[in-house]
Amino acid sequence: MPADGEQAHVKPHRDPLVMRRIEFPVMPVVPRPMPRPPEFGALSPSDARPAVVRRRLPEILAGFRNQQMRLQIGNRLVCVTRGSGQVCFPFEHPVLLISTSVRDYAEWPDTLEEEYLPAVALAQDRQWLDRMILVRDGALARVLAAKSEAPFALLWDAEGMSVLDVADGGVLDHFEVVARELTYRCCPLIADAAPGDRCRMYGGGSVSRAILAAGYWLDRRYVFLEELGCDEACSEASVRAQPSIPTRYYTWLTERQIADQWEGIVTTVIND
Repeated sequence: MPADGEQAHVKPHRDPLVMRRIEFPVMPVVPRPMPRPPEFGALSPSDARPAVVRRRLPEILAGFRNQQMRLQIGNRLVCVTRGSGQVCFPFEHPVLLISTSVRDYAEWPDTLEEEYLPAVALAQDRQWLDRMILVRDGALARVLAAKSEAPFALLWDAEGMSVLDVADGGVLDHFEVVARELTYRCCPLIADAAPGDRCRMYGGGSVSRAILAAGYWLDRRYVFLEELGCDEACSEASVRAQPSIPTRYYTWLTERQIADQWEGIVTTVIND
């Protein structure tokens, strides 16, 4: 403990993030003219014990292009998507986004020597989300990316986003993005959700396959609500001890696909 009158020494972060003071345009909030009945939202691709397979490169690149990324910048929740228009890049320097959800959904890192912001990328089809860490780009960030299990990282600067091959730093894809303030969080399970849209449980009952399907749906809902939040009245979710959903890099085969395609299967064990 420091003596009276002394301040504890706090080790400064390496490569600190430097923010720009900008005003983000607000993402439009448009309720439906007529309420829509509750729907299941995104479902798991299997209601049996699935096989887990590595996604192919075109699918992974499409996931980066079509994702919705959310992060907290100051007191604003910012949503970043592919598009053109007003450039609202909130940093004074390029930043690197590194996946932490590769094979499964590990906990956020407790400590990093680099200053970082947590960010969450959400799939367009709502089949996965990706917990990412945002750090200042540079030699230290590239080393951090190389230590991760993710084969790709996302470079973000004033020109847009580039998908990088972590192994050699090569650019695999580039696209423009727009950043807007998100003032209302619609149901994250519904791809085209509008304010007022609600989800409803899938599966359940006494049949084993229906129980398993309900478990997968509850896993997805728990993970999505924990990471993305929801402003609808039905947004409470029961805690799931070890939730399992597909990831950006690994998907689940349907039963027919399991019968027709065994190449690339890495594991067939999914938590109950």
